[in-house]
This record gives sequence, structure tokens and C-alpha cells, in this order.
Amino acid sequence: MLVKKDTSRIYSISAVITKVQYAEAENYIKAAVAEFCKNNPGQTFSVRELFGGANRDWNGTPLQPIFNYHNQPGAKAPADKARKDVGKLLKSILENDKNAYYERMQGGKTKLYRKIN
Repeated sequence: MLVKKDTSRIYSISAVITKVQYAEAENYIKAAVAEFCKNNPGQTFSVRELFGGANRDWNGTPLQPIFNYHNQPGAKAPADKARKDVGKLLKSILENDKNAYYERMQGGKTKLYRKIN
């Protein structure tokens, strides 16, 4: 559950994927957050931290269908659009987590989150 009076809205992702693919992506993101928080207590995380940099190759992961949707012939910035969709999923997951509290901070253009319980 997000705290600190986060008033920004949660939007639906723009990628059109199946319900099964959506659920698999959610579970994958939940597992990544849980693992990060377990190994880095009190540290901030972001989509970039969890799924960018050394982790930017989504091939073979449940996030690949999101990228594939945006990576159509002639598409501009498919990785950026996929990243934004994953960010929307991440925020939705944290907002709906009934077992933990998270705070959201702004790190420049990057939204940072930290588990606080």
C-alpha cells in the first residue's frame, strides 16, 4: 500500500496483452520487488533498478509481451513505452499490496519507492 499521500493516478497499461500474460507480468514484478526488498532493506527501488540496466533484456521473461506489443515496425521508442507500462504495473502492485507499505519519492524523472514496514 502506498503512503505519503500519493495523489497521482494509476493508469492502465497501453500494451494489449492477454489476461494470462498480464497476470504473469504482475507476478514477475511482485517477485522482483519482494526479492529486492528482502536483500536491500530500507533501500529505494525503481523500474530502472529492477528491470533496466543489467536487467534490461526481457527476453524470456513475462515482461517480453509488453515490449513486443510496442516493438512494431515503425514504432518510435518501444523500450520507453514498455518501461512506462511496467512502471504503471509496478505502481498498481504497490498500491494494492495489503501486506506492506511503500513510500514514493521523486528522483529526478524517476519514481522511486521504498518499503517502510
